[in-house]
Amino acid sequence: ATFPMYHQFVATRAVENGVYLLSVSYAGERFGSSVACPPWIGDVPGLAAPLAAASLGTAEGVLPLVVEPRHLEAVRRAFP
Repeated sequence: ATFPMYHQFVATRAVENGVYLLSVSYAGERFGSSVACPPWIGDVPGLAAPLAAASLGTAEGVLPLVVEPRHLEAVRRAFP
């Protein structure tokens, strides 16, 4: 990321729109920090485990994002 608040902006966009969001960046010393964010961060009524974002550092890597329709449904039901 090119600025310190980048992950918070990505999480905010995912949560306020109730969607999964994958934001990628080049790997490198001044770049990187790609982030995969679910539609909510934390506990969601009806789900067994809290949802959390995942991210990479500045090294090149793979960041999978698995979209779970039941997670979307639970989030949208709990937080309309």
